[in-house]
Amino acid sequence: MKVDGTGVEDVINQARSPNLSTPLGVTVDVQGRQLYYVDGGTGMLDIIRRSQLDGSDIRPIVDGLSSPRGLTIGD
Repeated sequence: MKVDGTGVEDVINQARSPNLSTPLGVTVDVQGRQLYYVDGGTGMLDIIRRSQLDGSDIRPIVDGLSSPRGLTIGD
């Protein structure tokens, strides 16, 4: 969305990621123009995914985690 709160757009949703359970710990890599998030809702989908900022090109990054709930990106 824009700074003034208009132009809201869902970028993590069931339409773009049909197996999405519970997105958690969303973080943005501004420099790399990537969005990272944890899909940690069922215990079977404890995975970190990455997409473009517009939600396209979703890719798994890390799977087999035990109940992840957040993440951060460092320099």
